[in-house]
Amino acid sequence: MLQGIFVEIFGSLKDPRVNRTKKHLFLDVVGLALFAVLAGAQCYTEIEDFCRHHKTWLKDYFALPNGIPSHETFSRVFSAISPKAFQECFDTWLKSIIDLLPENVIAIDGKSIRASKRVGQGLKALHVVNTWSCANGISLGQMIVDDKTNEITVIPDVLKKLCIEGAIITIDAMGCQKEIAEQIIDQKGDYILRVKSNQSALHEAMETTFKQAESLQYQAMSYYSARDEANNDHGRIESRRCIILPFMYLMTMKLKWKGLKSLVLLISERETHEGNTVEHRYYISSLDPKQPDKILRSIRDHWQIENNLHWVLDVAYREDQSRIRDENSALNMSWLRKTSLGLLKRATNIKGSIRRKQLAIWAKPQYLIDIIKI
Repeated sequence: MLQGIFVEIFGSLKDPRVNRTKKHLFLDVVGLALFAVLAGAQCYTEIEDFCRHHKTWLKDYFALPNGIPSHETFSRVFSAISPKAFQECFDTWLKSIIDLLPENVIAIDGKSIRASKRVGQGLKALHVVNTWSCANGISLGQMIVDDKTNEITVIPDVLKKLCIEGAIITIDAMGCQKEIAEQIIDQKGDYILRVKSNQSALHEAMETTFKQAESLQYQAMSYYSARDEANNDHGRIESRRCIILPFMYLMTMKLKWKGLKSLVLLISERETHEGNTVEHRYYISSLDPKQPDKILRSIRDHWQIENNLHWVLDVAYREDQSRIRDENSALNMSWLRKTSLGLLKRATNIKGSIRRKQLAIWAKPQYLIDIIKI
């Protein structure tokens, strides 16, 4: 039966059901869902399928007083559980079973679950802001964006829940706001914020400043640079050059952005069979301009949240096709997927991609015991 640290931590999670509906044990429902999602289950029906296929084996770890819960039961329970409490329990449990490195770069970005959109009812797709630990390869938190607001209002609440002291926070253009930069500094972190046209005055000022500097070949300015070696991936050759100017070249913006020290230009050059392209991207940062390699590496690390979280969620779990509209249910299932990804990446007892690991677990659930250490 489930025991040890899992029961100790999740035993504090409030069972939202009324007594007359408690046909199945609450921890059985949560534990079974975790097992099934680790095996690649993408919805409540598939969670039930996995459990029924392996009912005999699961009896060694779960009480199952009334057999396997139906997919309707899983749906009702996950719709009623508090997402905040659910996430906190998983966060505590993960920290107890895996060794975590100190945070270096924490990436923040949003992701929409497109299939949850309801055009006929005038409802937008559910949009979730995620945080990603680049050092540990795990999700640190999530928060849903209300239909009537956007990421700008959610990111401050996300930051409050994180311990970011000594870490670098990277956020795309939506989070390039003076208040967010100030909050990061007040929480003793550093920031690298993408600058786009939503901050038109800042973007134009930086564009002009770097063009003037380039025309002077940077001879009259203090600047710092770093370069990535060209890499050949997916049929393209890409190289990046990072040029950094101290904030003094943009004095008009100094007082508006707390902690601002560096103006960053990233020049990305791509060679493909279709031709060559050059892209200029601008950032502001609280990091010392004399650390160009650190800034360039941190900008590159930010893409982990796209490549290692959002993309994998869509490929391995088809999250983008999830039609769950209930917010509690969507958030709790999303967190199960993210927790599972972090565990699967560490599953050294199974070789191969995330999808191959899922298939191996579905075929041989004994692999789960080493992964979750029950």
